[in-house]
Amino acid sequence: MGSRAEYRHETARITIDLDPQVETTLDDGQPVLARRLFVDTVNTIDGWKIRDRAQASVTTQQANHPDRWSGAYYSHPVVITPELQRKIDHAVSLLS
Repeated sequence: MGSRAEYRHETARITIDLDPQVETTLDDGQPVLARRLFVDTVNTIDGWKIRDRAQASVTTQQANHPDRWSGAYYSHPVVITPELQRKIDHAVSLLS
């Protein structure tokens, strides 16, 4: 009988604190300030790859005061702006 090779994937969750916070939107278009990004990655034969869309801890814009932000919650995927993408790319590059 032949031997069976076993390959286990290494994974990492990257947390990126955003200071200053970055303006973006939720998928439904609601404006938010991203405070912290969470990026799940997997180490493949080709290097570290993002496994899922980034999620963020965000504050929401107050309806009556568009210049004020309140609350904080863990959001499912946010729209990744070019600035957020640069921060994600940099963080993933540090894994190698």
